[in-house]
Amino acid sequence: MKENYIGKKSRLLNRIDVATEYARLAKNDWKAAELLHDNGLYNEAVYYYVQTMEKRIKEKICCIVDITDPDYSNRMRTFGDSLDGAIEFLIEILSGHDKIQHEKLTDEIVRGILQDINFSKLHNNVCNPAYDHHKKEYTSLEIPSEECTNIKEMAERLEAYLRGLNCCI
Repeated sequence: MKENYIGKKSRLLNRIDVATEYARLAKNDWKAAELLHDNGLYNEAVYYYVQTMEKRIKEKICCIVDITDPDYSNRMRTFGDSLDGAIEFLIEILSGHDKIQHEKLTDEIVRGILQDINFSKLHNNVCNPAYDHHKKEYTSLEIPSEECTNIKEMAERLEAYLRGLNCCI
């Protein structure tokens, strides 16, 4: 049976095309986050601010390495839509095999800019009730305005940091 799809696919032929597409998607996610934030939909705004950060990191990765290379594209697929996975991959690329540089970048990005937040868990919990197996109950997360603004500011700091890396198209 034939599957039905909506939309029109565009071919991305090289790492520049892929980086440019991530930049476009990040810009759109930012616009969505801002609209949601301005309308008091803070959980939904946080979701899109996190999406923006993930896509900005993937854009930067595409600028640094040839993401059309099967090894890099497979690695990108392994972490999927995970901001935490994208951050770790970027840090690995930037630090090479230098453990001191890896720790320095982790300190700057993860602990500094992103305040050591577990974004994988946050990403799921802002949109869906979460089941706690130990307590055998569901919980729901409500993001207040101040925390949403904090995530927005993290996204802004991350974008400025990534721009300062001087390894882009």
